[in-house]
Amino acid sequence: MSNDALEAEVILSFLDHLEEHRHNSARSSNIRLAAIQTFFRWVALREPEQIGLATQVLAADLRQRRAGTMLAKHDAASRTSAARRS
Repeated sequence: MSNDALEAEVILSFLDHLEEHRHNSARSSNIRLAAIQTFFRWVALREPEQIGLATQVLAADLRQRRAGTMLAKHDAASRTSAARRS
């Protein structure tokens, strides 16, 4: 697997894909994100030549960005529900 496949933006796209196309819940995505972060902590310790990549992924505030995405989706769903009720 190339380093390009493991960049923070690619990981975020993967999690988005799981939610949008496979209908995984936010909880499932958070579990996957925790596993990915644990993996990159291990990579940082075991593979010194990959520390730059591991640091990039771990430094990216993926959870914050995911929370923003989930909030936006929740807000849109709330608006749709409110519109249907009125």
